[in-house]
Amino acid sequence: VAAAMNPDEAGVTWQIVIGSLAGVTPFLVAGVEFGKRIAAQRKCKVCKGSGLVLRDDKYYFRCPACGGFLPWQSWTRFFTG
Repeated sequence: VAAAMNPDEAGVTWQIVIGSLAGVTPFLVAGVEFGKRIAAQRKCKVCKGSGLVLRDDKYYFRCPACGGFLPWQSWTRFFTG
């Protein structure tokens, strides 16, 4: 209780360090994994990076080669779709 009242005695303890690492680690791992999937989609020769392929000259589906992680055609299709 005394340390809570006196900020000079408060410090960074191992619990704060470990808790901070545990809180940041999932975001770092997710960033790396999502980055891999986005890079694979951008290099895909089937969908040419859009993540979508046209079937039956009518409907777009996720690309079977890259998985279509971020399906995207254009801003025009986004706002009119």
